[in-house]
Amino acid sequence: GVDLTVPEGELVLLVGPSGVGKSTLLGTVSGLVPHFTGGLLSGRVTVDGRDTRTHKPRELADLVGTVGQDPLAHFVTDTVEDELAYGM
Repeated sequence: GVDLTVPEGELVLLVGPSGVGKSTLLGTVSGLVPHFTGGLLSGRVTVDGRDTRTHKPRELADLVGTVGQDPLAHFVTDTVEDELAYGM
């Protein structure tokens, strides 16, 4: 299991070799697991008291943010205006 506490205002860098679960951990904390990626989540994941099973990722976005090694892969549209409108 994992027990991780990050104080408010703290910046965390998660590094490690390929395949060790960095993306899975970040997806779990941000609520993407299991809401979008599927899979089985055992245990309890809370972010500032919000359970990731009952809160959608958009409800956690004010607390959790991630940037992958290829940030451009996360954009849906070609312009900033369209990208912002997409999220609304």
